[in-house]
Parts: sequence; structure tokens; C-alpha cells
Amino acid sequence: MLEELILSEFNEKDYTIFEQQILDLDLPSSEVEHTLKRILKSKSKSLQDKFFLLLQEKKLKILENAFKRARKRYKTMMTLRFMRFEQNEFGE
Repeated sequence: MLEELILSEFNEKDYTIFEQQILDLDLPSSEVEHTLKRILKSKSKSLQDKFFLLLQEKKLKILENAFKRARKRYKTMMTLRFMRFEQNEFGE
């Protein structure tokens, strides 16, 4: 469910920020929270609540795993979109 929310609301910039400033860095929770607030500023309340609940419960690994799966699906979707565009543009 968290993965679906990430997919529906994150954009390329959000994935990049999360990957570069949070993912696998073992930061103190205050720094992670600060970065997440910047990323989630324009996102739904539901997504914000889920992220911060996991952060409060010290379950950052669950959040990171959901992010990794969502990022992988996002990249796959972008690749497929590009391939369809190429086929439409140049024929098969």
C-alpha cells in the first residue's frame, strides 16, 4: 500500500532526493524527518502520516524497502513509456 502511494505521488525529483539524501545512509531520525518534510510538503496527508508513523516507530527499513520497490516500478514504467513513444514515432 505504501509502495502504491509513493508511485502515485512521487515524481522524478522526489525519487532522486530520497535516494541521495536518505536511502541507506543510516542518518539520525531528526535528519531523515527534516528531509522527508521537504519531500512530502506537497503530498497527500495520508502519505505523510504513513511515512512519519514508520519513522516514529523506528521502521525506516520498511520505508526504504517500499521506496526501492516503488522506484524500480517507476523506472520500468518510464522505460516502457519511452519504448511505446519510440514505436509510435518511428513505427515498428
